[in-house]
Amino acid sequence: MKEYGFKIGNSYFHQLHNDIRLTNPVIVISAFERLHSLKRLLISLEKALVAITPKIFIVVGKKEDNFQVIQHAKKFVEKFNNAELILPSEKMSLVEQYYFVGDNFSKEDFIILEDDLWVSDSFYHFASEALSHYSQDEKIAGICLSSMSFNGYTKFPFIPIDDGTDVYYAQIPFYHGQAFTSKMWHGFKNWLERNENPNWQTPHLPHVFRSFPLDEYFPIMTLYLIESQKYFVFPRISYSVNFGDIGRHFNKTTSLFQFPLAHKRNSFSFGKFSTSISVYDVYQELLPEIFKKENPMLKDFEFIVDINGGRSVSELDNIPDETYLLTTKPCKNKVNGFSNQMKPLEENVLSSMNGEFISLCRYGSLSRKLCERKQIAKLSSYFYPYHGMGYAKRLLNRIIAVL
Repeated sequence: MKEYGFKIGNSYFHQLHNDIRLTNPVIVISAFERLHSLKRLLISLEKALVAITPKIFIVVGKKEDNFQVIQHAKKFVEKFNNAELILPSEKMSLVEQYYFVGDNFSKEDFIILEDDLWVSDSFYHFASEALSHYSQDEKIAGICLSSMSFNGYTKFPFIPIDDGTDVYYAQIPFYHGQAFTSKMWHGFKNWLERNENPNWQTPHLPHVFRSFPLDEYFPIMTLYLIESQKYFVFPRISYSVNFGDIGRHFNKTTSLFQFPLAHKRNSFSFGKFSTSISVYDVYQELLPEIFKKENPMLKDFEFIVDINGGRSVSELDNIPDETYLLTTKPCKNKVNGFSNQMKPLEENVLSSMNGEFISLCRYGSLSRKLCERKQIAKLSSYFYPYHGMGYAKRLLNRIIAVL
């Protein structure tokens, strides 16, 4: 057990183990005061690492009431020769501890796990191979261990387009288990040093991020992805899941981040970012160039994608009226239209399924009255068609659900 001092103000951290030169990524667990959460994560870690012995570091942030957390971490370290407990000598916020982990362990590839996660028995194999495959790709900023099953703006289901591989790409630094090469991490930190006070009011960043506390790394890294035009790699099935334990982000537990978990996987199909047709922007919208490549009738148009409802009208108000949108918002004069017969919705555009559900139109032709409500109503009927049932049936189903 060792203590390491640091000073956030000067971006200076005492470095750990100058001789670390590991071929496989180290695992770093970030914990504070949640004993039950850490116990659960370590149980899953033991199950996953039966046949492999990577170096494991448990970083327990300084808190007045986390003695039991430290004691449990000590027991784990005593049991595993490849594990070490790190106790920072000063108190840290969430973002400070996140940077502490990255800055101290980024001499080599590393995996960071927050304490409220559960990992798949295959998580280490996936992370290791993904880091190796994408280590030289300048468009990749990191690897996510968890997939996304819903749209973070609307909570409707999110179904990425299949591109023949086990992964897709998104401009979202989903924090439920991440992995970085040294180059990936230092790319982010170099950008951060040039942008000491990131502007969260920039029109490039979705408005929802403006409500985040100042000590959150999620909007900061999201802005980095947007401005650097980089992406995270996501698995199509999760290698870690989040229990949404009570803490900084939740005042009661939530199962919102429980996704299907991968099991018994030891081989993976990774493609090239440059040739994938499954690449999403910060709003979880498929990139326009993919639609233009796959559907020739769109190749001569420059447009913004607004199919899944993440972009509010207020976020679009800074664009000229003549700008084209590929949208599910109601509009008066569309240039072209696509149906809602296929799933996911994007498939209707990629496959040129003509219809009325998705419109290619100019921004100025949107029907402004109840525009967003109508879009959400359309998407609700698409994703949840049973909402069209009569009141009596809906009431009966609610009663049955609680029996």
